[in-house]
Amino acid sequence: MSLIRGKLCELLAKKTYRDHPASYMLIGMFSFIDTLLHGKVGDIVNELPLLDEVKGALHGNDNDYRYVLHMAKCIERNKWDEINIADISKKEAYQCYLKAVEWSGNLLII
Repeated sequence: MSLIRGKLCELLAKKTYRDHPASYMLIGMFSFIDTLLHGKVGDIVNELPLLDEVKGALHGNDNDYRYVLHMAKCIERNKWDEINIADISKKEAYQCYLKAVEWSGNLLII
């Protein structure tokens, strides 16, 4: 799930012409870091060499990284009414999700 969300955030960032799409991938992947490492997000994130905006978003601060992460979570849960997609159509957003699922599936097949 972490890989799918990370790739989805990256694809949404690319599709909406945001700078540093790889940082958006990190925000998606690290949104599960507390579960993966069995610790507190704040403690874990503070130890990582991330952009301040990425750390802030993982701490819950409102910024563009947090917005894209929220958009990804809503797409995953099919809660379109909870987001305002001005930069991308619902169809394009869902296609990003399908690409993210396919991409992560290909990574896990050996």
